[in-house]
Amino acid sequence: MADIFPEVQPPKTPFCIRSNPTYTLIRPFESNLVFGTADIRDVLEVRHNDRTFSIPECHNVATSIEKILTLLDSGASDHCFITKSWFSSYNMISPPRRGNSAGKDSTFTIDGTGVAEFSTTIDGIASRIKMNDVLHMPQLRSNLISVSKLVGKDMTVAFEGETARVKRPDRVTVLVAVKRGGLYIVVADNVVNGTSEVNTFQTKRKAMTFEVWHRRLGHAGTETITGMINSGLVDSLEVTGPTELKALCEDCIYGTHTTHPFHDSIATETNPLERVYIDIWGLAFTLSAGGLKYFMLIVDGATSYRTVYFLSSKSTDATLGAFKDFHCQAERQTEKKLKRVRDDMGREWANTSWN
Repeated sequence: MADIFPEVQPPKTPFCIRSNPTYTLIRPFESNLVFGTADIRDVLEVRHNDRTFSIPECHNVATSIEKILTLLDSGASDHCFITKSWFSSYNMISPPRRGNSAGKDSTFTIDGTGVAEFSTTIDGIASRIKMNDVLHMPQLRSNLISVSKLVGKDMTVAFEGETARVKRPDRVTVLVAVKRGGLYIVVADNVVNGTSEVNTFQTKRKAMTFEVWHRRLGHAGTETITGMINSGLVDSLEVTGPTELKALCEDCIYGTHTTHPFHDSIATETNPLERVYIDIWGLAFTLSAGGLKYFMLIVDGATSYRTVYFLSSKSTDATLGAFKDFHCQAERQTEKKLKRVRDDMGREWANTSWN
């Protein structure tokens, strides 16, 4: 390599050929898996100054394609993933362990281990897969799912024509790989860091409580969810227990609120009549002895002194007449001027007379 490309050094991790305007790639490479290691063998040709060169045998090269392939590999002894971002939990190995693959003079490092997660499609259903005891091996070209590891977990791997299906002991398919160019490829996307294009997942096909389905379906109404169940509109929508909410949904209550609480702070009154608060109560179901059915409460903010006026209605004439009486009486008794009046912004105050 050094004699052919003096300015291009053999890369370390990950293996790659850096772009250079003086070199032209004239034949794409293909992968050849050997016991869990992706080796590129005599399949890359580069033209430089009208001369054509081939990369020597067993030189590991990473593709320039951003999409990382995930392969179902019968030769891999462990599950191996390239990118650390695919791990939902991760334990670093320091210093990294080094191992040898089946290729001549080919080595790799194991930087860590943990739980890897990815999304895939199983028979048209978007599913989220979690795999334990996965090795982080950034020098590999493809993610590898070990057939021997799956079989050791009591899984069954059946190669049927152009597909391979991984099934649990209860015969439920949990993973599907499609044969392409002699390799069994699992269509997988990273979901740990939110880079997956899948918007919904079905993690386990098992029945859930009505409360769980209520939240999963965007807080749909009880009648709506019951109708979906009875009509069979959603596959695997199975409910355990009664088909009703055990209690009121707090999120639904907050969602239907039209006004948020008032958290603004106001200055505390220190002198009488600095600010008074008024409100009207009624309609009373039982009339008073005088035939009155409303009362208007006026509270002084500084002294908390309360004045009550009983009214026959909450019309403008009735409320304004009672307030004028209070205004005149309060200023005479306290020898102070009324400065502010605060109401609850009800309709009874929204008129030109009060303004």
